[in-house]
Amino acid sequence: MFKNMTIKANRIVKAFEAIPLTIFLVYIRFVDAKNLQNWRSTFIICGLLSFLTVILFLYKKMLFNRLLLGTNMYFLCGGIAFITHQWWFVEIYNSLQASGILVWIIIVGIVSIFLNPRGFIGVQSPDKKSVKKFSL
Repeated sequence: MFKNMTIKANRIVKAFEAIPLTIFLVYIRFVDAKNLQNWRSTFIICGLLSFLTVILFLYKKMLFNRLLLGTNMYFLCGGIAFITHQWWFVEIYNSLQASGILVWIIIVGIVSIFLNPRGFIGVQSPDKKSVKKFSL
């Protein structure tokens, strides 16, 4: 019975990983995208949620979905850039637009392939070479 409850709790925690992206997509649908102030509040809110997600996953020792981790890093760094007035970084995000998320996913992928034994695909295997091969 307790094992079943733990599995359900872990599924709820895993669903939390996508909340920053969901809120971001809903928020930008209803605001004026040309107003920098709207982007500021969006990135700060989603960055805070991304930070909480990363802390929760580290605390629970859960495996990150690499695609959502890249997305969450995008929001986290964007939120930090707005809070600390790093306008050069905000300008990079502005020029990249949505492809900035892909850049972060690629960064997470490269780091995962070379520094994590599970690679980008997140699979535990004694054959590290295959994990790296399939991660590419």
